[in-house]
Amino acid sequence: MLLHSIKARLGCFAIAFICCFQIQAQTDITDAAATTYNTASEGDMYRALPSGQLYVGLSDGSLRNINKDLEELLNFGNDANGALIKNLGTPVDNNDAATKTYVDQAITYQHVSINEYLAEELVLARDGQIIYVIPDELDGMEIQRIRASVYTAGSGGGNTQVALRHRQGGSESTVVTVSVASGNYTGQATVGGSVTVSAGDILRLNTTQVTNNEPEGLTCTITFSN
Repeated sequence: MLLHSIKARLGCFAIAFICCFQIQAQTDITDAAATTYNTASEGDMYRALPSGQLYVGLSDGSLRNINKDLEELLNFGNDANGALIKNLGTPVDNNDAATKTYVDQAITYQHVSINEYLAEELVLARDGQIIYVIPDELDGMEIQRIRASVYTAGSGGGNTQVALRHRQGGSESTVVTVSVASGNYTGQATVGGSVTVSAGDILRLNTTQVTNNEPEGLTCTITFSN
């Protein structure tokens, strides 16, 4: 009998506790009162009747319509209806977001020029005679693009093609080829993919001249980034 009495009392206590928790966790109010409610407890749930609309209490005592906020959030497109993310700090962890401005400013560019032909020297088809050895300062950087310029433009149609060759260890490959069209003084090409250089690698230029009248003078500027 004593055990039965204890169980009964514990059961009543549990029911009372649950009821109190539910009352504290959710309070019923009228739809009319919800619009002007100013005594809400921060974080508590409120149900407006008869609509059944749910609200959450804010620190100033007012209510925030939960369903409406959720609906608005779900209706946002991928660009959040054009909303802007502002006041981002400096990223620290690997998964931190960073602005385009921060990324652009963090990238370091280096430029190297190879003067393959003198100003009044005809640009002919040949393998590069001048080599550039990658110094320690450029170790680990990537080749981004190459700009080729001639001192005197070629004529008669066609173009002059300049291939940037990269030798690493015992193998050599073409990084990118840029064309300088007849009548033009410059051409530019961007490297596709990632080409990383190491200290001691060698760069040189191979030219293919297919204009009727050769240009004169050739220099190429190679852009690297970290």
